Amino acid sequence: MSGRPRRRCSGIPAAARRSSDSPRAGPTVLIGHSLSGIAPVDLLTLAAARGEAVPGAELLVTVGSQAPFLYELGALTALEPGAKLPYGFPRWLNVYDRHDVLAYLAGPVFPGDPRVTDHEVRSRQPFPACHSAYWKQDSLYARIEQAVAEAEIG
Repeated sequence: MSGRPRRRCSGIPAAARRSSDSPRAGPTVLIGHSLSGIAPVDLLTLAAARGEAVPGAELLVTVGSQAPFLYELGALTALEPGAKLPYGFPRWLNVYDRHDVLAYLAGPVFPGDPRVTDHEVRSRQPFPACHSAYWKQDSLYARIEQAVAEAEIG
């Protein structure tokens, strides 16, 4: 463990635990864009490392996210640089646009992990417009639909 301070988290947030109490609770796809893609990576990593998998979380989709970069910096709560994603971490579809300087690849950061897939979207927009252009791309929705089918949760 490095000498840097570690943040403490009490575990799975109450809202996530309550969601499993619903009789309709089922498979969940977590989707986060940009900075909002970091929190689910950290939450799922922390929960899996503690053996407290987030109920129903079968697929994580990050879009234009900095999560892989923050992992390499050692800025995630439960995952040291160089560590593998823990058992119980769900499939991860990481979507990026090569013109988006805020989007980072996850595959090269977690080499050989079959749960991690990078997918390129080409908005043909310059930065910063490309960072929010993901949501205008039909190919994004088609790829998320494909990932749901591959995870057999749809």
